[in-house]
Amino acid sequence: GGEVYTITFHETLTNAQQGTNALSTTAYTNINPFVQILYVRAEDPVTGCFSVMPITLEVNPSPIAPIDLDDIEVCDTDSNNQSASTNVNLTVLTAAVLAQQPLPASSYTVTYYTSQPLAEDGDFPIINTSNYLASNLDTIWVRVENNATGCYNLGSFQVFVGIPLVVPTPQPINECDTLPNDQFAVFDLT
Repeated sequence: GGEVYTITFHETLTNAQQGTNALSTTAYTNINPFVQILYVRAEDPVTGCFSVMPITLEVNPSPIAPIDLDDIEVCDTDSNNQSASTNVNLTVLTAAVLAQQPLPASSYTVTYYTSQPLAEDGDFPIINTSNYLASNLDTIWVRVENNATGCYNLGSFQVFVGIPLVVPTPQPINECDTLPNDQFAVFDLT
């Protein structure tokens, strides 16, 4: 029925059987990389009867945080080329993100976000990554996630949208054709 057991965790079977060297349940750091076996001891405090069973802790490596990503630099070429915003293909950096990972590219999913909190949560990724309307100095966050484990890491880059120079239409320069009146003249273009 309603028995209350004392639960403790131990690094060795002997410690679990003897009820010695119990581990902290709130801040345990594994001592073996990737896989750690601990022993759980459940003891009835009234009778002293106990059971011990192993529990396996698995540490999955996170993807490598995208580092040294090039910023995207484009010219504002849309219909309003003085607005410092234009459509940008963010996926040009996907290959660079995947090239840094230890497993084949198909093992990961790369998504793009407008803020670090959204990237951390994996919420509301940028949908149209090949034609994203970016403004000058936008920071874009990249999330690379291992498809099998769900472990992820983040990186970021900036978008620079250059504004083309406005070249005014110059006024015509007129010169009179002097003798020999051959339709050629010398112009001072300064």
